[in-house]
Amino acid sequence: MPIFTGPELYQLAVRHGAEPELARIVAAAALAESTGDPNAVGDNGASRGLYQIHNIHGLQASDRHDPDYSTSWMMQNEFQRAFREARERQYQGEDFATAVYMRAERPSGWRGWDNPGLHSLAAMRFREKWRSL
Repeated sequence: MPIFTGPELYQLAVRHGAEPELARIVAAAALAESTGDPNAVGDNGASRGLYQIHNIHGLQASDRHDPDYSTSWMMQNEFQRAFREARERQYQGEDFATAVYMRAERPSGWRGWDNPGLHSLAAMRFREKWRSL
């Protein structure tokens, strides 16, 4: 399976119901987590696909590697909720996008809404990808 570019990831998110602001966040998250590679494997095989979905969610490896399935799953189970929660907490701009990413992906640095890790290494990697889009 080919590696996705930022614009391709953006369009993938839009096809799965993301409004433009969220689609940019979803695309940047995939770039930060997997460099756009749907075949990416991390955490000693426990995390897979564009969004590095972990085994704890009980999804088949093939589903986590499938761009459409994993994007739909992440939208329904992670990104849309994180987007609403960040709005409720009145984050704005780049901090808003980073807070959504940190909540949805929960990379190293996320310690809950009281300490979302907006300046962690994971957040900095995400910000770089988000800015590039």
